Amino acid sequence: GLTTPYQLLSPLLSLLFVPFYPLAMLLHIFGIGDVLDSVLLWVFNLPSDITENILPFWAVAMYVSLSILSIWSRRLFFLLIVSALGYGAFLFY
Repeated sequence: GLTTPYQLLSPLLSLLFVPFYPLAMLLHIFGIGDVLDSVLLWVFNLPSDITENILPFWAVAMYVSLSILSIWSRRLFFLLIVSALGYGAFLFY
């Protein structure tokens, strides 16, 4: 239910964590692990504009029904994609 625009950065931050973590460990071995602290502090101090958007039960039931019915119909599948994109746009608009 909790939504913030920074969720859109999650895939990028996950990819950046892959080289960051071993680099941080290596820097700590050499005693200079605090070099990247300013980057971490910047990420952790991003403002948090959190809103709570809970999808009503009837909408969840319609979405699940549509997703099951889209197994047999290409048009319903495209309607499912459009509804998911519409809900995503609603969340982050």
